[in-house]
This record gives sequence, structure tokens and C-alpha cells, in this order.
Amino acid sequence: MGGLKLQIQVATRRAQWREPALSLFLAIQVFFVFVAVPISATGLFPTTVLAFLFGMVLFCACLVVAADIPAVVATVGAAVLSVIATFIHANFPDQRTAAVGAGAAVANLLVVTWVIVRAVFGPGSVNAHRIRGAIALYLNLGLVFAAVFRLAVLFDTKAFSGLPIDSERRLLSTLVYFSYASLTTTGFGDVIPVHPMMRSLAVFEALLGQLYPATLLARMVTLELEGRKRRRDD
Repeated sequence: MGGLKLQIQVATRRAQWREPALSLFLAIQVFFVFVAVPISATGLFPTTVLAFLFGMVLFCACLVVAADIPAVVATVGAAVLSVIATFIHANFPDQRTAAVGAGAAVANLLVVTWVIVRAVFGPGSVNAHRIRGAIALYLNLGLVFAAVFRLAVLFDTKAFSGLPIDSERRLLSTLVYFSYASLTTTGFGDVIPVHPMMRSLAVFEALLGQLYPATLLARMVTLELEGRKRRRDD
């Protein structure tokens, strides 16, 4: 009887963490994208800070899916893969280990995307936390494409023009910048995809960037407003 009561308490705590964790996830992600990555490119703090912040993102993802054991296992597994890849590249720095690290980053971001999708669009009423999670999902799309672009540059340094390939920090920051410029269809023109596949991928990202706010995010905001109106009427 006591074991059942404990299980109920744990499940209740998990449910309480689930949606506020979406708001925490968004806050950390905004700091990571718009503050940590650009400052790291200037050399003011080491890349270990980026690794720590990325670890915090994965921790928030675990909180979001705390009631879903398979998703927690996938998130932790992706984090372990990233740590191993980082360790290997730090001790054996070459193109192959860099590719392993970039591939691990892509895998991590895809797992996080899957986790947030399940939380944002899962069963339950739409609220402010879920809307913030949808915004975080939009930002995460930019990071996914940036990681894929990084992987592509490892195999073809001429896939883009205008990239600072002499510095890993500046390269990462520039690719994140280019990814969000593509996602929002800003297109400043200082970084240009040259390889046909990179052009196609940048166009695909731009399409997602336009369709997402106009459909999914707008729909969630509408549902949340309708929910508030129903609660007031009741």
C-alpha cells in the first residue's frame, strides 16, 4: 500500500514538473542562442560553458518527459553519446572525431526536438507553458539545421561561402546565425550556401520557418485563448 502511495506521489511530482520545465527550457535556450554562442565566438569564455548550457537543456528535456521512461532513456543516451564524442575529439582532434562530435550534436538536438514535440502537442489543455514550449521548439529547429550545416562543412569546406573556417568558435556562431537568418527568411547575404544540397536544405529550413508560426504556433495560441474564455464562462 505504501509503495502504491509513493508511486502516486512521484507521478504527481512528475506532472507538476512537466509543463513549467518547458518555460525553463525556453529561457535557457534563449540565453544559449542569443548570448552564450555569440560571446563564445569572441573568446571571452571557453566552450565548456556552451557544453554546460547544452547539458542544462538536456536536463530540462528530462524534466519535460519525466513521466515517460523511454523518452528519458533516449534523452540520457543522447547526452552520454555527446559526452563520449566530446572526450574523443578532445583527445584525438582530427576531422573524423570532429564529424563524430557533430553527428552526436545532431542526434542530441533531434532527441530534444522529439521530446518537446511530445510534451507540447501531447494530451492535455493548452496553456502558457505549452506555448513557450512551442516557441522553444521553433528555436530548436534552428539549432538542428545549424548542427547539420556544421556536419556538412566538415566534409566540404566549400559548401558555404563567407564562413570563418579558421576558428571553431566563430564557425559555430556563424552557422547558428546563418541558420536563424534562413529560418526567419532574413537572408543578409554575408553567408551563402554554395553546394546544391546546402541550398536545398536552407530553402527547406526557410519554408519550415514560415509555416510553423503561421500554423502550429498560431493554432496553439488560439486554443489557449479559447480555453481561458471557457474557464471564465464556467
